[in-house]
Amino acid sequence: MMKKKTPQRIMHLLSQRPGRTGSGVYLQSLIRCAHAAGLEQCAIVGIPADEHPSLPPLPASRIEAVRFDTPQLPFPVPGMSDVMPYPSTRFSQLHGDQLDRYRRAFTGAIIETAARFKPDVVHTHHLWLATAIAASTLDTPVVTSCHGTGLRQCALASHLKPLVIPGCRQVARSLVLTDLMGKQVIDQYGLAPQQVVTCGTGYDAERFKPADRSGPRAIADAEAAIGCELPKSGIRLAYAGKLSQAKGVVELLDAVSLLTERDGPGFTLLIAGGGTGSEAASIRSRAAELGDRVQLLGFLGHDQLAPLLRCCDLFVLPSYYEGLPLVLIEALASGCRLVTTDLPNIRELLPDPPDELVQWVSLPRMVGIDQPDQQDLPAFVEALAGAIAQQLARIEASARQPQAREALNRRVAKLASAHTWDAVFERIHAVYCSVVG
Repeated sequence: MMKKKTPQRIMHLLSQRPGRTGSGVYLQSLIRCAHAAGLEQCAIVGIPADEHPSLPPLPASRIEAVRFDTPQLPFPVPGMSDVMPYPSTRFSQLHGDQLDRYRRAFTGAIIETAARFKPDVVHTHHLWLATAIAASTLDTPVVTSCHGTGLRQCALASHLKPLVIPGCRQVARSLVLTDLMGKQVIDQYGLAPQQVVTCGTGYDAERFKPADRSGPRAIADAEAAIGCELPKSGIRLAYAGKLSQAKGVVELLDAVSLLTERDGPGFTLLIAGGGTGSEAASIRSRAAELGDRVQLLGFLGHDQLAPLLRCCDLFVLPSYYEGLPLVLIEALASGCRLVTTDLPNIRELLPDPPDELVQWVSLPRMVGIDQPDQQDLPAFVEALAGAIAQQLARIEASARQPQAREALNRRVAKLASAHTWDAVFERIHAVYCSVVG
């Protein structure tokens, strides 16, 4: 019997900027885990002309950059979401010469890097154009992580589906975040069930962990990391993500306005996130109208976000669409209670959480994959405000019951343990082994 080969060399591919989105954080964590397992690695990433990519512990010589805003690619990096935390091109607007240039650039980078590095497995991110190019070009098995945004781009940029679907069907495996996402991938892309494996997503358990959130040390650590002052009293709410309408940030600010009018417990909403264009500008303007009740912190990396969450009491994610939001696990592991929209993927991420930990908010009717019916928004804002108010009351009560809070933290730790990166990488490495040989 022929002995099955164990993969030793992994080539990663992410068509957008690493470290600035959930898939970029996923890539960084994957590289660290694979390095700890002794695997040789290289990476291809899409970045602006003036950026120096960093994917520690990979040396710069192992990172191949497809550079945008250059004579060869004279437009910003296309983003897997229509609103990115940096200047970007929408795939729905990628046509003609720009599309041809994009495909040539990634085809060349993929072929040349694979010929030089000779990987055993190619691990791509997103069931979209770059993955389709890799899977249809290389003989090496391609494993791709679906983060959900490719499913959305199939609706937003349907003119690209004839280029995307046939190539993506050739992947050896598609790693999905939830079983529900796996069913969507099978239905939308026509993959066979055996091509789809649920691996979930992970969080950095060393960074994201509870602390004494009321203590001055936690606040001081967060202020030092972020570089600005934070409220010392009252309840601290947090949101982290893109400044976009699809994330429900406008309705979150409207809910904060309602709670302010009702003179409930003292609180401040801390918003960590970036965005460009009219949507982000409108959100910043609306936040400014709420004065000291809202504090905009800009984009925060993990080294800044982790200490922020440790000094916050409640995390709110009012999105209309999500693949699998890693930030919910990070906030949970940091000791925050949650308010989030009742999306199926999130339900699968958080099966049967303690009642006092998560407050679910029903979605409004949707007229697009991430577009709510405007007529339903007043009721949605009211429900969101009610969910936040209920958690604020629980936070005030738990401050008087430290033993109950400690018991809750133990239950949270057990819930989060399945989502550590070590656990996730163990499942991913098993997939690598299954496709090589």
